[in-house]
Amino acid sequence: METGAGLNAYEIKSGQTIGSDFFKGLNYLKKLEVPITETTLIYGGDESRQQSGHKVTGWRDARFI
Repeated sequence: METGAGLNAYEIKSGQTIGSDFFKGLNYLKKLEVPITETTLIYGGDESRQQSGHKVTGWRDARFI
């Protein structure tokens, strides 16, 4: 999603348990030297936190503006 400050990247996974492979796409985007301001993993669980340098949020808490 494009914002005034750069791009916000989202990866959406249906699993309720987060695995390290869930972050492959977001990690790849960070290496491309594209102006990404925020990376977020949306998954099938309920907890929200920071993990592996990315924002992690449960699907119920996901907000797109």
